[in-house]
Amino acid sequence: MATRIVQIACSLMVLCAWSVCGVTNAADRTERVAQPALLMTPTLVVQPRSAVEPYIRQVGSVKIACKRLTAQSGWKAGDKLALEVFPSVIYTVTVEQVSVDMNNTLSLIGKVQGEEFSSFVLAADGGNVIVRFQDYATAALFTIVRNASDAVGTVTEMDMSKMPAVTDLPARIVAPPNPSQQ
Repeated sequence: MATRIVQIACSLMVLCAWSVCGVTNAADRTERVAQPALLMTPTLVVQPRSAVEPYIRQVGSVKIACKRLTAQSGWKAGDKLALEVFPSVIYTVTVEQVSVDMNNTLSLIGKVQGEEFSSFVLAADGGNVIVRFQDYATAALFTIVRNASDAVGTVTEMDMSKMPAVTDLPARIVAPPNPSQQ
């Protein structure tokens, strides 16, 4: 593979952001002329963990190009990145929004190519990375987490159709502050 692959050492960050996205598969990428460099590549696939949680399809590990995920790396809307989450499972993402907060945390929100509905979000900060995206065509939700102290990141593929239902909790009524205590 002629693409440059850079390793990444990154950690868990809390992130909630979603965007409408789409997906491509490994067969689609042979038809394209110019491929973006892989941002991550699989290193080891662990057996499915259905015995632990019935909605977890598989868990593996990935190397992430950490040097490409800094506040100074120059990401802009329209850039493309490729993620090989498991062997021959490659997603290409078009970056739609880039932001860097006051702590130099880089956030990328994008659209996975080839799928009308999906979501992709990535946050990286000083060796810590979290990526979350969804492939509606296969009902898959991917979570990739890496902290700065680990050598590789962990990728988990979950089956959205087997996940338990989520319901809202009842409203919590908070007592107003007591003016005599101020």
